[in-house]
Amino acid sequence: MICNVSKQARRYLILSGVAVIAWYLCVLFLWAAQPLSDAVPVGVSKETGVPVSQSVSCYTLFASTSRSTEPLPLLGESLAYLRTPCTRVHTHARIVFAIDTLVLLGVLALLVVVATRMRAHDAAEKVALSRV
Repeated sequence: MICNVSKQARRYLILSGVAVIAWYLCVLFLWAAQPLSDAVPVGVSKETGVPVSQSVSCYTLFASTSRSTEPLPLLGESLAYLRTPCTRVHTHARIVFAIDTLVLLGVLALLVVVATRMRAHDAAEKVALSRV
């Protein structure tokens, strides 16, 4: 009975590790490797009085610069970019990716600790059973 529980627990540990690694790979390839975009505020529309923003394409978070040196899209009259495009989005994306990486490493370390303790518990149990 104890061996069955141990095998099932090991299976759960392996499945948990595979799930966490799969989650990280999805984050890496489906989000982090994709180009980012930034909706930069440019002012208030004269006609409607509603705040207006302009979408700007940015590089991926792995690029050394946040966007290309191409000129920004042209804006209408009385509109101007209120902040530097892509820098905030690029910085925030790097922070989120760093947190994701730390969570991955933490969960994998936790799984290794649990597996090590399970192995030590099984070894101690075998020694105790061999003395009986």
